[in-house]
Amino acid sequence: MMHFAFACAVLFLLWPRLFLRAEPGDRLAGVFALFMKAACLYIVLGYVLVALRLYEFMAVAAVLALLSARRLWQRGGKQARADLTRQLRLRFYAMFDGGLRLGRPWRWKHAQGTNALRPSGERDVRSEADLGQGDRAVNSQRAAAGAHWRARLRDWMPSALLLAVLGAGAYIRFYDAVHYAAPALSDGAVTLAWMKYISERILFHDGLYPQGLHIILSLLEKFAAIDPLYVQKYTGPLCGLATAAGFYFVLSRLTGSPYAGIAGAAVYSFGGSFLMGGDWERQAATNAQEFAFVFIFPSLYFLLRYLQTGGRFAFRTALAGLGATGFVHTLALAYAGMGVGVCLIAAALGRDTRAWRRIGAAAAGAAGTAVATYAPIQIGAWLGIPMHGSSADFLTSTTAAVIPELTGADKLGLGALAIIAASLLIGWKRGERRLAEWFALGMGTASFLLYYIAPYLTKSLVLAARTQVLWALGICFVTGFAWWSLWRAAGARRLRPAVEAAAVAACLVCFATVVRITPIVTYKMDWESMYRQYLRIAGEQPPHTWGMFSQEEGYSLVYSIGYHEYVRTLVAMYDPSLPPLTRYGQPAPDPGLAPTLFIVEEKQVYRVPKHLTIYEELARERYAKHEEERRLLADWLQVYSAHHGAPEIYYEDAQIRIWYIERPEAKDKNYRRLWGSPT
Repeated sequence: MMHFAFACAVLFLLWPRLFLRAEPGDRLAGVFALFMKAACLYIVLGYVLVALRLYEFMAVAAVLALLSARRLWQRGGKQARADLTRQLRLRFYAMFDGGLRLGRPWRWKHAQGTNALRPSGERDVRSEADLGQGDRAVNSQRAAAGAHWRARLRDWMPSALLLAVLGAGAYIRFYDAVHYAAPALSDGAVTLAWMKYISERILFHDGLYPQGLHIILSLLEKFAAIDPLYVQKYTGPLCGLATAAGFYFVLSRLTGSPYAGIAGAAVYSFGGSFLMGGDWERQAATNAQEFAFVFIFPSLYFLLRYLQTGGRFAFRTALAGLGATGFVHTLALAYAGMGVGVCLIAAALGRDTRAWRRIGAAAAGAAGTAVATYAPIQIGAWLGIPMHGSSADFLTSTTAAVIPELTGADKLGLGALAIIAASLLIGWKRGERRLAEWFALGMGTASFLLYYIAPYLTKSLVLAARTQVLWALGICFVTGFAWWSLWRAAGARRLRPAVEAAAVAACLVCFATVVRITPIVTYKMDWESMYRQYLRIAGEQPPHTWGMFSQEEGYSLVYSIGYHEYVRTLVAMYDPSLPPLTRYGQPAPDPGLAPTLFIVEEKQVYRVPKHLTIYEELARERYAKHEEERRLLADWLQVYSAHHGAPEIYYEDAQIRIWYIERPEAKDKNYRRLWGSPT
């Protein structure tokens, strides 16, 4: 976990400061701006280096070092760069002349205190007036100190509440990743394999699909220097946490109220199945869709800032966030595109923000970003690479969608929209934060219509399956904004911050109680002990010196770390009566196998819970095959044991048994090939 956290901090917090310009003034805005720009840059860099077969840690580090050097060199004027060059040259020659001498980086200075004792014998003679003035001064100082601490307490209340929300959200999402080694959901093995393909400099191995998430995962694995399984498991929960923090950032900046941001972040953190239905489990899994959600609302916020102020920094940051979204997930980009349209309409409705040049530039920039993010897919299509099969089928499939019944979460979102609309009408003359109000009302309404009507009209399976989670994002946003709309009516009263903080805390407790916050425990696709033993094997054996025979789930685990073959290959192609392991019809053991081999035998075939929609397909296809191969492997091992003795058992429990075979002749052959021995 520490290696993963260190890699995230280096790639997204520390190093980007050397080659990207941070947002001046607002530190949190600077953090999100650096994160979105860095993510977009890393994805583009990954695409280019993988296509050129140059994708390695040293190549990535070299490019980032060159960007950092260029940024540092551009700081200051021409004379400053000339002076720096002269100083470096002098230090270079001085180092060879007399050695490098380092001066003191700082010096301690001890200032004389104000409470020094008076010399002995000196008397303190003051009049009564002086004493009265002194008492009044002390009282005023005490009053000022009390006001100072009350102000400090008011400032720390939002931070404490936000930390509580994010901490609870982290516990909910990271619980599964910390306690279980198996990847979450059915997409876990695919995501793990695709990130390894990127590390092996292979693009679109299984067909055309946006590779942004897998490039980021591969990059994190290179900098963290840990097993890819850990990176795959930890990234998903971190994405959910970053999305909640993004809601706080966007809402607190649009409304000027940190409590509005806390409300939006809390709904996303604790929403559970009440908010997202069956998609709640995805919050603990690593999927491209959830990673793309991190960028959507922060990108729209920076676009709103550009439409209001015309700042180029905000414009470039918004395009970088939209670019990262498009490189990661197409549906998320479409939802962000809807948000861009809402931003443009909101700007056109406001008298102060109706700058057609900015509106046109924003529209052109967003369209250009969509074209740029689709470019890798189009180039792959020109090269003859087909679309990813299951994704293409999912995208083009239709279903008999119906208008859904309103749930409690839907009513929460609609109630928040009603509050925002009422606040907009009541405060029409004031015009305070008018652009933000128009955007909140439009984005919430569009999200609801996308969920409520669009699947029924289009019969699209994609919209029927995924628009609920998009509407859930809208619910989080409008709920936080409605909180600000309600409290704006209270005005700037003296006790308002304390009362609002108490109300937020009470609502957090009530909401957490109603939705019954519990850690997310996802379904898996194989036995937990299988993944734990893989981590044990990978930790004990040097890379690429061992192999494993197992079922489909073992392929993504072993690939690029060891060598993987399927159980059906073992029983169909290797003769158990011949010296291990010899193919049928061959006179000698297979030279292509690793010297150390592990055979995973399923004592019980793993089955996912029956209530899941994928169970019927798995039971119809995979489970029957696994049962047959389990019987064939038992027969193969019986014959092998009769001729060579039973292999050593590496691990065994009630579900699986792992056999261990070491082939000394294979190791000897590798040594002779390494040292060039003729025999």
